Amino acid sequence: TPITDELNELCFARAEFLTRHMKNMFDSYDEKLSIAFSVMDLGKERGRTIVHILNSINANYDEDITNTEYDKLFEKRDKERSGIDKFLKVSGEAIDEIIDKITNGGTTLPNDGMYEKLPQMIRMALTKYDAPRKFMALLSLLGNVSGILHNLKVKHWDDEFEANTYTWIIAPSTSGKSVLNDMQELFEPIEDAINKEYDNEYYEFKKREKLAELSGETFTERPPIKQSLYVAEDTTKASLIEDLDINKGRGIVCASEAITYVGADETQYGNFMDVQNKAFSHDRISKSVLRNKTVIKKPYLSIITSSTPDTAYNFFSSARQEDGTFSRFLAFDIKLDNRLRNVYIDENIIDNKTSEEL
Repeated sequence: TPITDELNELCFARAEFLTRHMKNMFDSYDEKLSIAFSVMDLGKERGRTIVHILNSINANYDEDITNTEYDKLFEKRDKERSGIDKFLKVSGEAIDEIIDKITNGGTTLPNDGMYEKLPQMIRMALTKYDAPRKFMALLSLLGNVSGILHNLKVKHWDDEFEANTYTWIIAPSTSGKSVLNDMQELFEPIEDAINKEYDNEYYEFKKREKLAELSGETFTERPPIKQSLYVAEDTTKASLIEDLDINKGRGIVCASEAITYVGADETQYGNFMDVQNKAFSHDRISKSVLRNKTVIKKPYLSIITSSTPDTAYNFFSSARQEDGTFSRFLAFDIKLDNRLRNVYIDENIIDNKTSEEL
């Protein structure tokens, strides 16, 4: 095949596409040699760039080592194994496979290389899951983490945002969406610390109240308010605002069954989607009841939920698209074939000690 500018652009585009979709083209050392020899036909440096692109998704990728290996290969390249046609063939087949999965409703799950790049604490939390549930667990974990990264801020034009995300996992029934509950349990130490702080504050409050009573003094101090990391999923508009107000504008909703959350919104006293949408962009929320006014200047809300396709598609109707609800969610539609799973395998890998470390 003649080497032209168009061919160079095509090869670079294919390498970028495969990397973007986390496709590991170097499954074996032999395959790595074959592809490296092939792209060398584009020229030493152009071939080097493509090898770097393809190799960058591997957990053990090192730029200097890759350069050294490439230089040695170039000096002793096997001309019989060279030829750009090899790369065009294997890259074309890999791209066809990816596109076929996308267009036929299949799910392109992250490969092991992506998980290996994650911090050790997150890898530990995902150890016990198979591929589909591991991805669901990762999405849930990241959604929960987004609600506690108070120091992570980003500037967008004149606005400042935190890491809070709204995540919706769409998957068939019995596909393992209960992993949301597993991931929420990892954050129990934070809840326990909040409860312990409240108990100490309340204990000191009662001591002061008792001392005032014994001395005959008037005691006007208000009792401490109990905060929480999570806000209720089965809630009303007034309760959601109250919970956010108590928590100084912060909260996480983790609903393993979105129908509970959606159903609460559709009740007479629900209708809190406007509050949710305002919280997404940290917009001011206010509520007046009689003469009492509640104002949350900067709400920070994270949402993690899951449902079957029917629940999600019914919820994200045209009305939800028009009011901006749909565009605020990171929705992951995971289409899987239902199959029996051995539930008697001991999956209790994450013990209490590991949970505390996480």
